[in-house]
Amino acid sequence: MQMKRRVSVIITTRDRADMLGEALESVRRQTAASAIHQVIVSENGLTDASRLVCEQFKDLPLCYVRQEPPVASLLHLKALWHLVESPIIAILHDDDWWMPDHLECAVETLGTQPDCVATFANFYDSLGPSIVPFVTEKAWFVWAASNCDFRAPRLMLEPASVLLACMLESAFHYSTLVGRKDAVWETYLKMVAANNAWDNERIFPVLLSALGRIAYFTRHHAAVRNHPAQEGFDPAFVAKGFGEMRVKTTRWLAGLDPGRTRLAREQLNRNIEKILEHYGFYDFLGLVSHRIQEPQKGVLITEFGFNLRPTPAPVPPPKKDKKWLAKQLVPPAVLAVRRKLKAAAKKLPTRKNERLV
Repeated sequence: MQMKRRVSVIITTRDRADMLGEALESVRRQTAASAIHQVIVSENGLTDASRLVCEQFKDLPLCYVRQEPPVASLLHLKALWHLVESPIIAILHDDDWWMPDHLECAVETLGTQPDCVATFANFYDSLGPSIVPFVTEKAWFVWAASNCDFRAPRLMLEPASVLLACMLESAFHYSTLVGRKDAVWETYLKMVAANNAWDNERIFPVLLSALGRIAYFTRHHAAVRNHPAQEGFDPAFVAKGFGEMRVKTTRWLAGLDPGRTRLAREQLNRNIEKILEHYGFYDFLGLVSHRIQEPQKGVLITEFGFNLRPTPAPVPPPKKDKKWLAKQLVPPAVLAVRRKLKAAAKKLPTRKNERLV
C-alpha cells in the first residue's frame, strides 16, 4: 500500500534491548510502511545496548537518541519532541508490538475523519511473542462506555464515552495511540501539569477527547507484554497505594467537566438497563463491575451514582401444574383449614404405636 510519508513512530525505551528488537520488527512489518517518515528510538536508561539493536534495522528511517542523564518517565516525550517532524505520531512502548495493519487503519481513519484527533485500539495481553496471547479485560470498559456492541470494526467515541471508560479504569493503551501531532502535544503538556505519573494513561485520553473525537478499533491491533520489569510491579509504586491513586484520579476526572460527568453516569446506567433488557445478562457484575477494584468501585457508586452493584436474577415464575391451578381456584381460608388438618393428623398415634402401648 502506497501512502505519503507522514507518520513519526516514537519508541521510548529503558534498558530493554532484548525486547526492543521485537517492537521494531513489528514496525518493519507494517502494511503501511510507506507512510512512516521516521522512527525515533529514545534510550532513557543507563546502557547503550539499544543502539546495537537499532543498527539491525537499517531499512527503517531510524533516528536514535540517548537521554543523558535519564529523565523522569513522564518527561521522556518532552525531551525528544524536538525531533518529531511528521503531522501524525504513533506511540509504541519498547516491550510491546503491533499487528501488521495497525498503522494502515489508523492513518486511513485520520485521513477520512477530519474531526478525529487520535485513534486507540483493542489489544492482547501477552507474556511474549512466543507465547499464546490472551484477550485483555480493558476492552470491557470501552464496551460498557460505548453502545455495548463490538461488531463494528471502528467506534467513534464522544467525549462522555471516553470519560466514562477512564473513570471506570484504565481502558486505552499508549502502544495503540496514533494521533495528530499538535493535538497530542497540547494534551501531553496538560497531562504533565496534572502531575499524576501513575494514572496518566487514564488522564491523557480524557484531555485529548476535549479536542476532537477519538476512534477506537475493536479488533486487536497490538500486544502488550506483561513482565516483572514493568513499573506496575515496582515496590515503590505499590507502596504508594494503587487504590488511593485510582480514587484520586477518578475524582479529578469527574471535576474537569461536571456536565460531561453527568452524561457519563447517565450513559452507563442506560447501558446497564439495555443489557438487562436485550441480552439477559443479569450478572452485570461478572462483565464489568468485578473488574473494578475497591475502593474505586465504592466511590463510583456512592459519589457518582454509577449503577455497578450486581443485579439479582429474576425469580422464575411458578410452574403451572395441578397444584398451581388448585391454589388459584381454592380460597386461602380453605387452604389454611387444610394445612391445620394435616398438622393435627401428624400428631395422632399410628396403629403400630397403639399395639405397643
